Amino acid sequence: MTRRQPRDDFDRWMTLGVSPESRRISLGSMSYTSFDDERGIEFQEAGHFVRAISYLDGVSDDDIVIDLNSIGGDWGHGMAIYDAIATARTYVTIIARGWCCSMGMVILQAGDERIVSPHCTCMVHDGSIVIGGEAETVQRTAAWAKSVTDTMNKIFVDRMTEAVCQATQEKVAAMCDRDLYL
Repeated sequence: MTRRQPRDDFDRWMTLGVSPESRRISLGSMSYTSFDDERGIEFQEAGHFVRAISYLDGVSDDDIVIDLNSIGGDWGHGMAIYDAIATARTYVTIIARGWCCSMGMVILQAGDERIVSPHCTCMVHDGSIVIGGEAETVQRTAAWAKSVTDTMNKIFVDRMTEAVCQATQEKVAAMCDRDLYL
């Protein structure tokens, strides 16, 4: 059982989107002033989230619930969140609410239980990248981007095969070759 937190701790935790008493974490963009400014998953949010889930996972064996509302975001920081969820000792339920797009859909796959609320907008696609520089640098970066796409597709195939249908790499690649709203 988790002990009751003093008010200062409560305020600090609520600012970061974590409730130790209910073992809930809110995951969505932390730093934006308007919808147009929303950047999605980024370094600050990933750092806060990894510390929060590590804390909750370490103090109790009770389940953790993540409320996910994300337009997507950075691959590397999103995968830090994905790995933190996937390696948690405790059972993790992720509830998608509002938006679950792009990197948000990848993160959703890390949960032991995945729930999409009735009015949640979900979207998958191949990630985008802007490449500049010398030809060799562009080729190496393009090869890395292809490996990212392959990793993302494998995550979807593994979870869709077990939960939805007999997904294949080819079916998932075709599904993600454009913005596909689900």
